[in-house]
Amino acid sequence: MYFCIRMMYVPRLSSGLCKGLIITFLITLFPWCIYSQNNGSTFPSEGNISLEMVVVPSGTFSMGCTFEQVNDCAYDEKPAHQVSLKGFAIAKYEVTQKLWKEIMGTNPSRMVGDDLPVQNVSWDEVQVFLLWLNQKTGMNYRLPTEAEWEYAARGGDKQGDFPYPYSGDNDLASVAWFHDNSGGIPHTVGTKKANAIGLFDMSGNVWEWCSDLYGIYSEQAQQNPIGSIDGIARVARGGCAKGHASQCRVTTRKSMYQGGHDDYTGFRLAMDYDEPSTIDTTRKAEQDTLSSDKTHTDTAKVSPPELLAIEKAIERQQKADLRKARLNALPQTTFLTLNISYTSMPQWSYGFKVGMVKVLGWYFSAMTNFNYKGAFSSFQQNQHYVLTGVSKTTYLDGQIGLVVRPCQLLSCHIGAGFAYRTLNFESDQGWHRYPKRSYYGPTASLGVMFHVWYLAFSAELTGMVYNLNMLNDMRYAWGAKIGLGFCLPQKTRTKN
Repeated sequence: MYFCIRMMYVPRLSSGLCKGLIITFLITLFPWCIYSQNNGSTFPSEGNISLEMVVVPSGTFSMGCTFEQVNDCAYDEKPAHQVSLKGFAIAKYEVTQKLWKEIMGTNPSRMVGDDLPVQNVSWDEVQVFLLWLNQKTGMNYRLPTEAEWEYAARGGDKQGDFPYPYSGDNDLASVAWFHDNSGGIPHTVGTKKANAIGLFDMSGNVWEWCSDLYGIYSEQAQQNPIGSIDGIARVARGGCAKGHASQCRVTTRKSMYQGGHDDYTGFRLAMDYDEPSTIDTTRKAEQDTLSSDKTHTDTAKVSPPELLAIEKAIERQQKADLRKARLNALPQTTFLTLNISYTSMPQWSYGFKVGMVKVLGWYFSAMTNFNYKGAFSSFQQNQHYVLTGVSKTTYLDGQIGLVVRPCQLLSCHIGAGFAYRTLNFESDQGWHRYPKRSYYGPTASLGVMFHVWYLAFSAELTGMVYNLNMLNDMRYAWGAKIGLGFCLPQKTRTKN
């Protein structure tokens, strides 16, 4: 009742009749508010942020490819398995651009409108939004787990014995904005039919981030599952305005790198839920804490410069937490590239590089030459050896090194090793090694590698300090190396 009254605007009236009408209206509204709070339904958050959450009571359901999905199931929707969930609350609508701007101060969406769902936000950015939203409201909002999302989309304990393939109906057009009716753009939230428990746009409009790491299902029964124990991507659910009908089913899954974003991915909020009495007690304690904090702040009379310093420190910590989360989410990747190198000695060479990296890693590379041949007339210092003939080089270079990966798309490499090169010539007596043209010495390289999807592109600077054999003359040579290959992320493991 407190929240219902709080959200109303009552003008200051002098008329006793008007006041009587308003009091009568409030008394009439009281039972409805009590009914709403105890039947599933919506309760707004604290502060100036207004959110409607739907309570989903605890229950058990069959998650994944069930009979109503007919032949549309993908491999990652199988096997269907039993899942038991404790009660939770989930937002009636997708998070709008208006709410995102109120919390974050910016709007990353490409298709703009206050009542449109926010798009083009990564999973990592959503975590920052949740942190700031919870600080502002004193609540504990989060993303729904994948199991919670599917249970809510199916209608919770009201899905019945004959569930729908889409969230709320067999007729997708009545409950979703999708490829056939959206014009390829998201629409205002809540303009289609709700499902059995009052949730809108669970099918279509925008994909919705879940908290889980993406993984393959287990056939074992589970209780409050939280997804894969590790992985390289997060789960998104629900399809989008540009998607076809099969993508808008309640069992369709999408994996997406948590640092990535696109014009058709948004999210909705969820939170833990206890009995109403517990929730009321918790809220009151949170309100008392906030009031106490405010009183303490007012009493302390913190100066504006100190407040600004505190806010900047919090912002720095939030950015550090975000960077750490992004690094922890980097996939364990094996890479292999084929390389071509040009140096002043021995000109062109080729080889390979293989390694493995998450945040830190290693690599090994080996190079040899193209068996370069050329004609020469004589050697100035040893004309008695040969007058004419053909020559070729023999070159071997091996290196090991360290890989540092600061982000998803880029890694930096530094390595060292040893190289050996000789010049050989052919005369009437056969092939001979020309001793004054033998080189050996340590090598070093410094480079970068770009990881784009499953491709790897590398570029390096290489150098060598070598000894000109027999002359005891130390020299150096350097050049460049480029490579092209592929990346193979490590497979995920699923938690039973």
